[in-house]
Amino acid sequence: MEHPDAAQVASLVGAAGAVLVLVFRSRVLLLAGLAVLAVAEAGLAWALVPGHDLHRAVASPARVAALAVALVVLAGGAVVLARRPAVTPVALLAVAPFRVPVHLGGQRAFLLLPLYVVLAAAGLALAYRALRERELPGLPRGLSWPGAAFIGLSAVSLIWSEDLYAGTIELLFFLLPFAALIAVAGRSPFRSWHPRALAATLVGLACVFAGIGLWQQWSGRLFFAPDLQVANAYTTYFRVTSLFKDPNLY
Repeated sequence: MEHPDAAQVASLVGAAGAVLVLVFRSRVLLLAGLAVLAVAEAGLAWALVPGHDLHRAVASPARVAALAVALVVLAGGAVVLARRPAVTPVALLAVAPFRVPVHLGGQRAFLLLPLYVVLAAAGLALAYRALRERELPGLPRGLSWPGAAFIGLSAVSLIWSEDLYAGTIELLFFLLPFAALIAVAGRSPFRSWHPRALAATLVGLACVFAGIGLWQQWSGRLFFAPDLQVANAYTTYFRVTSLFKDPNLY
């Protein structure tokens, strides 16, 4: 890691942001918490991702254009979710299982990029609603307090962690985004069609992945699982994997 001290500072910032977005009901504190979480994520990314990888994102006009398109898509998603906030839980569930292969720091990582994009759009939409609406629903205390305690303690523990690299990965890609996920999903309005929509989305995803598994069984080909491909050569049965699998996941 190029900036270990920055990761530790960002972990403290992230702990504060998690508490703000999960525990407090004030719109001002919610907005502050979302901003603090964004700063913490940026600090952890800066500490973890090598500088040449960050520079590579803007190293050519094509990549700059791709980055601009991504920002436009993010803004468009935020507008849609601000106008239809009840769609947020369904959209998050629909993209939650998918990992995208990327190269970071000389390693191949499978990241939940679709989830992060939808989550960022939902966070922007929640911030807009906090500015425009008089009152937003708060989170149940049985969920908010334990969640804030767990994520806050996990973030602060990076200060004395023996594996700073692994701890930074966990905070950057999992714990802090999931704090934001609880905040945006828990504050979306509940509708009578939610149980049906969520169930249909879940069953649809299960059918897609089951179909992929059956195709792998029929064709003898696996997706992104060289370790399992080798293991199958020494067994009398054939194991399949999920859509995205890699022995070195972030």
